[in-house]
Amino acid sequence: VKRSWFKGLSTLDTLSLANNRIARIDPSSFADLDSLQILLVNNNLLTTINPDWFVSLRQLWRLHLGSNRVAAILAGAFGKLPGLNDLDLTKNPLSCLDGGAFSGQVS
Repeated sequence: VKRSWFKGLSTLDTLSLANNRIARIDPSSFADLDSLQILLVNNNLLTTINPDWFVSLRQLWRLHLGSNRVAAILAGAFGKLPGLNDLDLTKNPLSCLDGGAFSGQVS
């Protein structure tokens, strides 16, 4: 997934990239999606979660990353998502969840 794919879509509120065999998302790929509220990236081939994917997604409240190949979630992974309240990580081979994965989240 490349950042250039979403230029000019600042009013988009829902994006589904589910079921696409995506193995890589470039940093800041979703940076131009200022109004995005729902991002579905489930059932792909992702192995990591990069906090740089979520730059400027201040409106995002639903993030589905289930059924990927994510084994570890690092510090700050979801810290840039202040409105996140629906996170799906089911069916991933998670073995490590860093204690700071949600640093920056408001409880």
